[in-house]
Amino acid sequence: MNQITEEWVRKAEEDRNSAVKEWDSSEPSYNNICFHCQQCVEKYFKALLQEQGKIPPRIHDLVKLMDQLSEKEKGKFNAYREGLGGITTASSAYRYPGGVDATQALTWEQIDLMNKVRDIARESLGLK
Repeated sequence: MNQITEEWVRKAEEDRNSAVKEWDSSEPSYNNICFHCQQCVEKYFKALLQEQGKIPPRIHDLVKLMDQLSEKEKGKFNAYREGLGGITTASSAYRYPGGVDATQALTWEQIDLMNKVRDIARESLGLK
């Protein structure tokens, strides 16, 4: 794995750790958790793109990022396409006034999706 891929993975893990710590806190901020879930997935997709020799685009749309993966890699995530579209909303809607607030149920769904995508990405990258 190249150095830039390793940096993407490290940063993805930082976002995952932030989401999990916030979830376990006495007063979790669902908006922040969803944001970090989205960021974790985004960074894992960018790590995979980097490892494929592609320059990750500066976008936050998880479906568009997934679609840029090789066909083999993309196939591993296709079952989550709808959920990835939903989690993309977290990159902005939960962060600014006038949007919606994340619920506990939605937050749990996004944590679950983040963990599933993370597991697949880490396996593809040869990580435990």
